[in-house]
Amino acid sequence: MFNKKGSHVGVILSFVIFTAFLLFLYSIMQPVITIEKDKQVILDSLKEKLVENTSADLITISVTNASGFDGNKKCLQVSKAELNIDNIDEKNIRAEDKNGGWVEIKNEGDFIYLLWTTADKNVFKIYLSENIDNGLTYSMEKDKCTDLNINYIIAKEYIFKKKIEGLILNYTSDYESVKQTLKIPAGSEFSFSFANSTKGIILETEQKEVFTSVYADEIPIQYVNETANINAGFINIKVW
Repeated sequence: MFNKKGSHVGVILSFVIFTAFLLFLYSIMQPVITIEKDKQVILDSLKEKLVENTSADLITISVTNASGFDGNKKCLQVSKAELNIDNIDEKNIRAEDKNGGWVEIKNEGDFIYLLWTTADKNVFKIYLSENIDNGLTYSMEKDKCTDLNINYIIAKEYIFKKKIEGLILNYTSDYESVKQTLKIPAGSEFSFSFANSTKGIILETEQKEVFTSVYADEIPIQYVNETANINAGFINIKVW
């Protein structure tokens, strides 16, 4: 009986020691687990806010010259009233033919004018956004124009390279304001970069010295560049 009692005491003592050890481990690890959860919440929120603050509508308009080619006419025209647009800068418009080639375009008065060069280019797409910049102006003649028929008008939201550039500039000039815009809580910091489809860095925020754990994530995106081309890319984010 004495030996049995001794063995029971040993089992109980071992259990108490094991439980105390588990509690000790939990007390050490619990702050780390909490921090990891907090940073993951910040990462998830930052992903949403970055996309929200770098996105805008790209308006795509398909137009067709239904009357056929007329060598005596030098341009095509479409009414801005039909497109339901008023004030838009010429640099914020891009036009291309059915083969994806650039088409000279003029925004003036009540119409948008497209230069008509060859008979096989009778289907066009016009892209409108304040976040594109074709960097070109034209002095095309606007006489002997023929009307274009509108096939469809689509507004679709994309991330724009120009808006990413703007956010990075703001990050450099007024970091605390950007933190507030993106809802980064006090005590946490962040950075991000923008890469092309092969993950080559195109733009990035300034590099900061970090002496703590960094939590990172990657967002696959479709973005629109300055000339209204849609490309694949990535936004990489870091929080610490």
